[in-house]
Amino acid sequence: MFGFGLVGLAGTVVAGVLVFAPDALGGLLPTLRQATEMVDPLWVGALVGVVGLLTAWHVGHGGRRTTSFDSAVETPPESVTAEETPLSGAGLDERYESAVADEPGAMDALVDRLRATAVTTYALEAEVARERATRAVADGEWTDDTVAAALLSPDRPQPLVARLRLWLDPESERERRVKRTVSAIDDLRRGPS
Repeated sequence: MFGFGLVGLAGTVVAGVLVFAPDALGGLLPTLRQATEMVDPLWVGALVGVVGLLTAWHVGHGGRRTTSFDSAVETPPESVTAEETPLSGAGLDERYESAVADEPGAMDALVDRLRATAVTTYALEAEVARERATRAVADGEWTDDTVAAALLSPDRPQPLVARLRLWLDPESERERRVKRTVSAIDDLRRGPS
């Protein structure tokens, strides 16, 4: 395609010179007339036909580039084209279910996630530095809920009733602890009632 553009540019320049400054070509004009008289019109027609066919083939096959319009026609935006991916909360749901089922390491991973959320929420709502919020969560000062505070604080023991519940019905007690912690974090976010 670049070659056609160059030929077109050269032809435009020559035509412009012939129209606006024919004297600039001087003695070249008679030579051009003699050259055109020697050329057989049949050969010129054949050459033009071959160039036209090659151009048509190139445009129809190899020269076509995909545009955004072509892409939209092939897969319209109205159709569902997104790959199936898990929803944003699906990973947290899986961690929660694994932690409640007491799969190895699952509770620790969930507690780490909840601790990070509690630190961020406390820092934003109490308007304190992140280091201060980290200490508050580690010390259990971030909430009045003793179960939630003990879940996120490695140094705080769970209340006696919670420890008994864990012994009697471990799965529901783990679930209760996580739900109480989430609720305490949500209470932080909502502020004092």
